[in-house]
Amino acid sequence: MDYEPKIIPEGINTSTEHPLREFFVLVSGIALVIVFVTAVLALSADFLVQFIPLEKEQEWFSNELPVDTNRSEPASDTSLKAEAEQQLQQLIEKLRDEEKPEYRFTLGLLDSDIPNAFVIPGGHIFVTSGLLKLVDSENGLAMVLAHEMGHQYRRHPLRSLGRGAVIALALMVVSGAEIDALVESFVGNAAVLTSLGFSREQELEADLLGIALLTRHYGHASGSVEFFEALKGQPYAGSDTPEFLSTHPGVDERIDLLRAHSRQSSGDKTVLPGAIQSYLESIDKD
Repeated sequence: MDYEPKIIPEGINTSTEHPLREFFVLVSGIALVIVFVTAVLALSADFLVQFIPLEKEQEWFSNELPVDTNRSEPASDTSLKAEAEQQLQQLIEKLRDEEKPEYRFTLGLLDSDIPNAFVIPGGHIFVTSGLLKLVDSENGLAMVLAHEMGHQYRRHPLRSLGRGAVIALALMVVSGAEIDALVESFVGNAAVLTSLGFSREQELEADLLGIALLTRHYGHASGSVEFFEALKGQPYAGSDTPEFLSTHPGVDERIDLLRAHSRQSSGDKTVLPGAIQSYLESIDKD
């Protein structure tokens, strides 16, 4: 039987689609895969890092402190600031959950007009002088501290850091950044990385745990909405938005939640500790 070669049709290896369209579809597919894999890994990290032993977390982040750029205050003001920090630390100790003695907390007071409070891995809580100006009672201040303690009791800072690490690694792979620089950044900037923010559920969880700590210490929940109500009248926007406002739950939603608890358990509020009042008076004179 003789073989008869067939003539190949013209343009058989040429796509009828525009090459740019094919390129766009390919790139979009790859991007979707990267986003999906990154999301899965981030959720996995969020779940797994909470199983890291607490003592290891405290060891790793024992020296993590944010930079306080205001170092020019007079010696007398520095002394007042130290006394205010001591009273804040004492208040934290009073609010502690006695059933979880393994958790340790430290307190740092930052000179900043932006009202803010945050906690980083290891249980390091930081409060700004701008926040102290917005609370009228020890109860209102205690609610802020208890909220941050609640984050740590649920290991939210470390979990946020874990999610951030996965996302940063994904960006490194895409951009080709050097891993040494990435590792150095994570080790040296825990406070910044924690500002990636907590989820809506984590914020509300910290609110509920915070009000529980507040109620257990004072016997009632009065003052729990004090700081949030003061925040509503503050004209902050853009990069100066406090961490409390950059999270998912709205301030009104959180006020409604806390007010419901405070109505059920009300009582007389306690005045701010003397050293904190003296510190605020000293910075108001500057």
